[in-house]
Amino acid sequence: MSRAPGRPKMCSGTRHLIRQMCLANPLWGAPRVHGELLKLGIKISQATVGRYMPWRPKAPSPTWRSFLHNHMHCLVARFN
Repeated sequence: MSRAPGRPKMCSGTRHLIRQMCLANPLWGAPRVHGELLKLGIKISQATVGRYMPWRPKAPSPTWRSFLHNHMHCLVARFN
């Protein structure tokens, strides 16, 4: 009785469920999705959940120019 090397393959239905949960709840991260899957009786690691989550681009951080523009009233001393 020989066994295939490596980890067992994950069911394609579980991968589809992870993507579906992430698209339906965009604020959920891997820990939350992992917890919900555990409640359903699906036992996989949080790292595996993160691997199969859809990639979402992060919002760009503001530039120094916009920071200075937004906080100009706090930074500039007033002369009388």
